[in-house]
Amino acid sequence: MTTIILTRHGHVDWISPERFRGRAEIPLSELGQRQAKALGQRVAQTWKPDAIYTSPLGRCVRTGAEIGEATGTKPEILDDLADTH
Repeated sequence: MTTIILTRHGHVDWISPERFRGRAEIPLSELGQRQAKALGQRVAQTWKPDAIYTSPLGRCVRTGAEIGEATGTKPEILDDLADTH
């Protein structure tokens, strides 16, 4: 059986009021960086991913990198995972 785990990147500034950001290149805030690291640790405690796929946006790449570092799995960037404009 295949298990798919969907995650979202950590906090970014410019989040209030909540709005669609599309492909705006907004980096993780300091809080978001801590959240990404915690997410990586949480995933590593529960699963051993065979693959990690991330959108090309920096905040997503950073989050995927934290998961990859914690699990020993190299993330792969997929352009098709980007939001629409």
